[in-house]
Amino acid sequence: MNRGSHLVQTLPVNITENMDYPHVEFVVLDYNSKDNVGDWIKQALGDHIRSGLLKYYKTVEPEYFHSSHAKNMALKLGTGDIVSMVDADNYAGPGYAQWINDTFASHGRNTIITTLRKDSIPHRDQGGKFCLDREQFYAIGGLDEDLVGYGMEDTDLINRMENAGGRRIYIEDDKYLGAIKHSNEDRLRNFKFTHSLGKLYLRVFEPDPTITHLLYFFKDHTFSEVRYTFHDSLKNNQVRSFYGWVIEEDGLRQGVRRHLDADISLSFDDGEIVSCKATKTGIQISSDRRGQSTWKEIATEEDLYFTYSIGYTECLNRRRYENNDKNRHSINPNGWGKGMVYRNFDDAETFEVL
Repeated sequence: MNRGSHLVQTLPVNITENMDYPHVEFVVLDYNSKDNVGDWIKQALGDHIRSGLLKYYKTVEPEYFHSSHAKNMALKLGTGDIVSMVDADNYAGPGYAQWINDTFASHGRNTIITTLRKDSIPHRDQGGKFCLDREQFYAIGGLDEDLVGYGMEDTDLINRMENAGGRRIYIEDDKYLGAIKHSNEDRLRNFKFTHSLGKLYLRVFEPDPTITHLLYFFKDHTFSEVRYTFHDSLKNNQVRSFYGWVIEEDGLRQGVRRHLDADISLSFDDGEIVSCKATKTGIQISSDRRGQSTWKEIATEEDLYFTYSIGYTECLNRRRYENNDKNRHSINPNGWGKGMVYRNFDDAETFEVL
């Protein structure tokens, strides 16, 4: 969604460097982009569309980007025995398709090609690059569409594939690890969470350096108060923590807020009501269970705003990841990757992905 500026750099290279493998197909899902990426594909890569090497699909239904749903839909639209995800900002690498085939031929159909380790994410820009046996991907129910916002959907998928009997084979050759660097703002731009978040506040004068409190004010007048705790033992484990930071079991409180001039009332779901005063730089909480506290607003143009936004959704999704890991329950019981699409620019011929 709206990543055409990346696709114009990566897709022609990925096609050129892998089209010699005889059984490859390239599937691009335009997830209701507004950047005219379809027009560019039609003009620049029309020969590959006509040959069948490249297949372009578009859905006009989503208002916001949903990683798990978009990837599920794209992978369902692929027809190969092996399905391979390459994000728009990733270079596949020369001969990547042939290497995938050779790797599966050597290690069997339970192969999982990935950069993701059980306890680390060494290549965050290539976390979404993976290859799976199509039937086994279907058997586990795809990527979990109950995950929210940015982060952890690929990690969760690979873990569930492994729990179902898959074996990780790591992408380690540098020629397969190329990606376009970009900002966290670009990462988050198209998610519903980003558009829903209004103001963000950091509690100042925190007495314990291993604790960070944040207030997330959403545009629908709900809010979240989050207590992040730092664990030094987890700082290198990006699967279990956000660079060492986690939301403890009792570290998330939510509710509804009301505004009257400079007065703000926070009504927590657990029944506590807190009175606040808006100031020029943030808010002053007059009294809560911790006493009086001051919260500084983090401006939307600051890098911290996007870092704390990623931290919030990633940490919430880690809770889901851990639950999926422990319980091994059914994922997406109502189906996954569903939606209406049309193929190769013919919007008069839509069909449903089931």
